Formats: sequence, C-alpha cells, structure tokens
Amino acid sequence: MWALLQYVSGSMAKNSISEFLPVLRLFSLFDETSPLPVPDLTNPDCVQILSPVTIFLVLSNKMKSEKTQLQFDLPIALRAHYHFIDELGISSNLSMLTFKFLILIYQ
Repeated sequence: MWALLQYVSGSMAKNSISEFLPVLRLFSLFDETSPLPVPDLTNPDCVQILSPVTIFLVLSNKMKSEKTQLQFDLPIALRAHYHFIDELGISSNLSMLTFKFLILIYQ
C-alpha cells in the first residue's frame, strides 16, 4: 500500500477520481469486523501500516474537490487509524512521536 500511496499522491493532479476506482475497490480487502490497532510509532513500519487510511483520505479529498457523487465509506478495519491521524492533525503537541513521519492531509 505504501507504493500505491506514492503513485496516487503523485498522479492525483493529472487524473480524475474515476481513474482511481480500482484503488477504491482494494478497500474491500479490509473486511475485519473490528478496527485494526494503531501502530507503534517507534516502529518505522508504522508508515506502511498507516498507508491505506492515508490513501483513503487523499482520495476522499479528491472526491470533494471534484464535487463527485461517489460515496465510499471507510472500512471498519481502518477507523482507529483514521481517528489516530485526525487526532494528530488536531494536536499541536507532536513530541510523543519518536519515529518522524509526515502525512499530508488536504482539508
């Protein structure tokens, strides 16, 4: 998913949201009935673990900017990751992060 995030974020400006429908279908693979645990931020793998929810956020913002009628819900499995990233965006105290990573969220 990390490589897919790189592709999606790099090609977002050139393509419409309809070009990313196959990517949206990949979210059906997250069929867990409960949210996945938030990764340990001291582990460098946390960036890859948070990639799916970041892709979702990027594509959601693209849908908003194109004012498309597409509706796509966040899978239950990724909800804890979404809330975690949302809290990071709200919190001004990022001193708890020991592994530094950057996630750009266009709001």
